[in-house]
Amino acid sequence: MSAPAAVTLRRQGAPDLLVAYAGAVAALPIGPEGRRIRRNAAGRLLAAHPQLAAWMRRPTPARLADLKRTGAWPFLTWCFIEGHLLPDLDLLLATRADEPGPQASPRQAPGATRSSGRGRALHWC
Repeated sequence: MSAPAAVTLRRQGAPDLLVAYAGAVAALPIGPEGRRIRRNAAGRLLAAHPQLAAWMRRPTPARLADLKRTGAWPFLTWCFIEGHLLPDLDLLLATRADEPGPQASPRQAPGATRSSGRGRALHWC
């Protein structure tokens, strides 16, 4: 893990969840700009809604608008994969195919493959 961003965020007093996400993003096989974009998107969502569990209780259209505005789908997906939040079917089904949606980290690839296979078996797209 390349820790500079996570260390900087911790020193700035960022929420622990954002610091942990920065550590996860550091391990992704993407460039520095992609990492920065993901961290900033997560920061925007957390700045607007610091209590994500409460945010998850908002109406689905409001949450979708927040995700579109902040670009925080990758962060939200990481929260689901890591068990910080429980996804709800309304939110997952409301996303459009052309929107950036859930993406697993390389560490989660076996689980994502298993989940994709189960979804195909149920004829989900």
